[in-house]
Amino acid sequence: SHLSTVAENRAGYTYREFERAREARKLYHDLYAPSIPSFKGMLRSHILKNCPVTVPDVKIAEAIFGPDVPTLKGKDTRANPKTVTRDVVDIPRELQLRNQDFEVCINSISVNGVQ
Repeated sequence: SHLSTVAENRAGYTYREFERAREARKLYHDLYAPSIPSFKGMLRSHILKNCPVTVPDVKIAEAIFGPDVPTLKGKDTRANPKTVTRDVVDIPRELQLRNQDFEVCINSISVNGVQ
């Protein structure tokens, strides 16, 4: 497979377009990396006052820099596993008195619903 470098991707853009793309990526991180569609929506609806970054700048940044790797790593995480619960069963007093010399331990495991 062929991996493109930023220098190769930058080749078709002017210096000014590259600088605006860098500014767009910086603003993207300053806003704690929202989704790209949300970021473009913020820019289109002028939520950010006096913002020099435009939607085309974001598109150029995507073309030059590619997807934002730290954001991909942070947003594509696995769901938290279910917590392990401990069920303790009280042993009736009668059984305790009869079997004082025995200790009973039971472990159970379930994988994909099969025990």
